[in-house]
Amino acid sequence: MKKQLTRNPNDKMIAGVASGIADYFGIDPTIVRIAFLLMLLPGGISPLLYIVLWLVMPERPSAMIVSSEPHHYDPYTGEPLQHS
Repeated sequence: MKKQLTRNPNDKMIAGVASGIADYFGIDPTIVRIAFLLMLLPGGISPLLYIVLWLVMPERPSAMIVSSEPHHYDPYTGEPLQHS
């Protein structure tokens, strides 16, 4: 399967650009987000770069699993609750 640079709608802060770049290169999205912040300091190029990438990068289709049964999760652990 061919690797493609896409925005990640499932792990986004603003538009999923940083998360998509991180997925493409196999790194943590936090590193890419910090890099955008660091590029903001010297000359301020990162907001323009982010907006251009937002417009150019296609959004990855999200795979949604639809179930007929409602799922209930523990709000503290995120684990599914057992039905008795």
